[in-house]
Amino acid sequence: MTRKSTKNKKYALRKIGKVFGSCVVATVLTLGGVAIMAPNVVYASGNESGGEPQDITDLSSNADGYEVRIPKGKKYVGNDKIESTDPVLKHKGHDGRSFILKAEEADNLSKSEIDGYFEEEGNELENLFTKLYDENEDRQTDEKYKREDAATINEHAGDDLTDGSGFKEPRISEIDPKYPHRVDSGVTNITETYDSNNDGKPDRADGMIDDQDTIVDANKPITVNPEADENVVKEDGTVVLSKYYRIHVNKGDTANKDDDIYEVGTKPTVTTNEIDFKTIYEPNDQDVAGHQIEKTPGKKGTSTTTTTYTVNPETGARTANPSTTEETEKPVNKVVLVGTKPKVEEKELPFTTRYVEDKTKDKDYRETTQQGVKGKETKT
Repeated sequence: MTRKSTKNKKYALRKIGKVFGSCVVATVLTLGGVAIMAPNVVYASGNESGGEPQDITDLSSNADGYEVRIPKGKKYVGNDKIESTDPVLKHKGHDGRSFILKAEEADNLSKSEIDGYFEEEGNELENLFTKLYDENEDRQTDEKYKREDAATINEHAGDDLTDGSGFKEPRISEIDPKYPHRVDSGVTNITETYDSNNDGKPDRADGMIDDQDTIVDANKPITVNPEADENVVKEDGTVVLSKYYRIHVNKGDTANKDDDIYEVGTKPTVTTNEIDFKTIYEPNDQDVAGHQIEKTPGKKGTSTTTTTYTVNPETGARTANPSTTEETEKPVNKVVLVGTKPKVEEKELPFTTRYVEDKTKDKDYRETTQQGVKGKETKT
């Protein structure tokens, strides 16, 4: 079977699905005496019936389109009324979810223009993300779009996992994560992409990125420029598709993500500190020297030190800001009066006796000629 004829058969099958609207189609095609069972395909009715587009729940393969998922993240905000640093979920977000499909006649393109574009070699819908990153058309991803570890990340892709689950080591996209890239989910319905053991690999991943993997991880919504003839990949990773594509968003979904928001306590820490008073000594010349009397009792003052906190919005880590200290009550100094009145001490000084020889008197005769007077010494 030639590639061209196979593509035509797949296109014919999709058209059968459109006729039946939202239904499952299992068709047997007989080609050259060989019976081929085409895969079951779920189609969502579009505007052809005149009503609102129905929700898309599944895509059988990337020949029918892609589901674009923008995984929600976590954001953290501070709450200065709460002390606990344990994050508390305050707003539950959701993934962004939209679908890339072929344009319809309602998009100002004729059926022949749409069919003609996707029948051209390499323009098939399932080749969209291969073509986006192959500007020189050598059927290889351009180096500028590859991640740094592209040469080694898939060394064990397809090998049996060692956990005994029977699943294969998933194949990881070689595309730099800043650009949209396909996920090896093993399923086509986003609601069935389970990771029961939290090892970062969907349980049903088969180790290969193939036509059954229709989910595309992106950092931002993929849009369409209805005036453009070519797809564009911008330097920041933004993808803008040409007029041959359309974006479908299910009712109740949004194309962009809505992050979960967690609150982290950032209530300021306030501590009260004592400020010691000073003792001041003043002279008192009315009191004896050295005697102390408390004139004014001392009283300690107080100050408060406040520490505020900042929360990293990406990690939730709380960081203390420089503290500020404020004097809330001034200390009262203690005043002590110290006596400085002069102290006077008097000391009696004895007089001395002086003897004078008198040759006119008999031996041993004594006579007091001048009475002695004691002296006095004053010390201040």
